[in-house]
Amino acid sequence: MRQSTSVADCADAPARDLEHAAFDASLLELLPLLRCPVEKTPLVYADAVLVSGSHTYPVRDQVIRLNPMPSDRALNAYYEEVNLRKAAPSLNSIQGDAFTFEGDNAEKYYRNSRKESLLDLVPKSLGVTLDVGGGGGEIFRSLLVHAGLVPEKLILMDWAAGQMASVAPSLASARNYFVQADALNIPMHDETADNIFNSEMIEHLLPEQS
Repeated sequence: MRQSTSVADCADAPARDLEHAAFDASLLELLPLLRCPVEKTPLVYADAVLVSGSHTYPVRDQVIRLNPMPSDRALNAYYEEVNLRKAAPSLNSIQGDAFTFEGDNAEKYYRNSRKESLLDLVPKSLGVTLDVGGGGGEIFRSLLVHAGLVPEKLILMDWAAGQMASVAPSLASARNYFVQADALNIPMHDETADNIFNSEMIEHLLPEQS
């Protein structure tokens, strides 16, 4: 059965084509930094798929899916739940800012203290910056706003893709990239990131992994 196409769909098509073309061009800029997580070899991009030898990795919802073990459903479900809890604003928090809170004074103090401590650690020049294990990057993106900084490239990397997919279409650009990957097997060539950030991740690793 042929699927019908509405006038609105036809009108939106050129905009979608331009958006996809811009994303493809942006991804090609990032490509020299990435590598196959299995073979550690360069990747080639075409038709929404990254390829290295016999290994293929899809690009969907503007998320670059370089996790070589996505079939572990239990682990995926666990990290998706963790990221949703991390991203969901509390009843009294200000949407879009992980550090600002209106309400309980103890929680407000904790978030502000955490923000000030992290701001002291952020370099004034970020270059290519990798946020590992941050879901959709809510914490680090909020930190950048408070610091008044814009990285040359910001690569947001997490095991689970669900939370990233929910924000990537509105945030993916020449400066923001969303990559599904394993923090213990980062699919990037050596010496390609200038700074690496992670928060609320170490507790998910075994002692020998951390």
